[in-house]
Amino acid sequence: MKSVTVHPLRDDGFGAKVIGATDVSLADDDARRELNDAFERHGLLVFEDVESTPQMQVAISTVFGPLKEHPSKATPRVGGDEMVGVIEIRHDPDVGGMVQVAG
Repeated sequence: MKSVTVHPLRDDGFGAKVIGATDVSLADDDARRELNDAFERHGLLVFEDVESTPQMQVAISTVFGPLKEHPSKATPRVGGDEMVGVIEIRHDPDVGGMVQVAG
């Protein structure tokens, strides 16, 4: 059962667009294998028309390996214990940020 479609983004083979990624399609072993192969072949996957939820982030991420906890405990988490390692990623252009290096 082919449940996702992969199209190259460029003629040189770098990057591919993935269409059809849903929670149902990502549960399919053939689709997971196809995505892993596409990542190895193209080096970058762009998922088009994907549900923008923490659950979908986890579904896509687990295709490529087990989740790992984010190293910064100060980074806000999403979804509690059932989604280990899922952090809140957002950008607010009106809020500045600072990263302190070496001290």
